[in-house]
Amino acid sequence: MSIKAAREKKGYSQKQLAELMGVSQPTVCDWETGRKSPASKNLKKLSELLECSADFLIMPNAPRRPIPDEEVKFALFGSTDIDDSVYQEVKRFAEYARSQQEKRNKQPD
Repeated sequence: MSIKAAREKKGYSQKQLAELMGVSQPTVCDWETGRKSPASKNLKKLSELLECSADFLIMPNAPRRPIPDEEVKFALFGSTDIDDSVYQEVKRFAEYARSQQEKRNKQPD
């Protein structure tokens, strides 16, 4: 997701985001157009404010690799020793939650 797309998704104007970040509006514009990149301290704050990964902000078109199930299991449960039926149930719920979020995002205000 680009900085602009993430900002718009959160409903911020460039000016509002600039104020929250403690930078000027032209700086935000430069980040969005790629003329400049945010410094690491700004990137961290930006990813927190926009609630998305810094990787997605600075490399929105980078290819994403699928995450192996064993890594997902460890991230979710702290172990890979999880019953497959439990893991599949969690994946189904995550897909359901994502689809519900997409529906809410498509509803007019």
